[in-house]
Formats: sequence, C-alpha cells, structure tokens
Amino acid sequence: MNHANKGLVRALLSVSGAVFVGVAMTVPASADPFELAPAPDPYVKADYVCAANYFPSSQSWEVSWGGKISGGLKWSSISFDGITYIDPGKAGKTPAGELAAIHAYDAEHGGTKLNTAYHWWYPSFDMVTNEAKVVIGFKDGDVILGQTKVGNDNCPSVRWIHYSPAGDILESAPPATYPTPGDPLPVKPIIRSDSDSSPFGSLGSLSMLFGS
Repeated sequence: MNHANKGLVRALLSVSGAVFVGVAMTVPASADPFELAPAPDPYVKADYVCAANYFPSSQSWEVSWGGKISGGLKWSSISFDGITYIDPGKAGKTPAGELAAIHAYDAEHGGTKLNTAYHWWYPSFDMVTNEAKVVIGFKDGDVILGQTKVGNDNCPSVRWIHYSPAGDILESAPPATYPTPGDPLPVKPIIRSDSDSSPFGSLGSLSMLFGS
C-alpha cells in the first residue's frame, strides 16, 4: 500500500471513530427526556403552591363550610335543624356514604355545638383544578353550594352560596382570592338521591314534605 493510500485509510478510520464516539455520546442524552419523573405533591408544583391546610395522607385540603367568607365557621352539620344530604362533588364518594360518615363523626364528638359539629369539605388537587362543587342540604330546606377554583394565591378558593327553602339566594360573598367574582350565581341545586332515579330526591326532602 503506497503512502497516499495509507493516509486515506487513516483519515477514514479517524472519521468513522469520531462518528461512533459521537453516536455513543448522544444516545443516553436523547433517552433522558423519555424518562418519567414521579408526580410531585400538589402543593409543591411550580404553578400551584399551597401547603395551607393540606393533608398529604389524603392528598386534599380541609376547607370549612363558609369559612372563606367570614374567616371563621359559617355553617355546620347541625345548622338549619340538621344536615340531610351532602354531595362532595367528584370525590369518589356517594352522598349517602358521606352523610353517614358525617353522622358518625358528630356522634363521636357530641354534635351539639357549632365548633364540634362536622363542617369541612376536602377537595383534592383534581377537584380544585376541575372546579368541583359541594352541595349540602338541610332539614329546613336550606341548601349550601360551594364552588371551588384555583385562587389567585394558588390555594383552593371557594365561593359559598346560601339558598332559602324557596330558592332565593340569601348570601354569597366570594373571597378576595376567587379569580372570577363576577361569575353569574347558579339557581338552587336540586337535591337528588344516590341513584338519581327517584323523582322525590333525598329522604331529607321527603321528611320535609310529611312534616317529620
């Protein structure tokens, strides 16, 4: 092999070696974006930072019924002659199951004073970001509706609306953190049974009809 051919072979080997090294170095780097990182807890997400009243065990926030209006407890499970219905909204729980849990809690803790009767809603990250609602019905016919959104402080912000038995809005005061305080107020929610197959709604509504 003459001198010129030897030089050509050396050049080709040098180029092919560089290409191989380059490929070998780029393969791991190109694989990195496809590795899935574990999902962070909601309160440490860069666009949703809220550790206030957050429970990592249940991955939900504790929100007092009406507390975002007055800064303190507004309603409880013994308001308006006692709770008869609650739909916790997108929580994976039935109204009957949630109501039974509330009655069990009240029985355990006395349930005779506003500061001991059940008065919390536990929206999760998905519930807050999907603007879930909670509907609470009472024996007197009053209904409380809570609407949650991601507040401008990155915490759950709940607008509470109190309806009379006749369907009139008695009170609505969105908190300062509510992102759209001018949203139209909805009509009084209909209290339905778990199966939603009964035209009579919940047992609480039936007891009102018969005066029990």
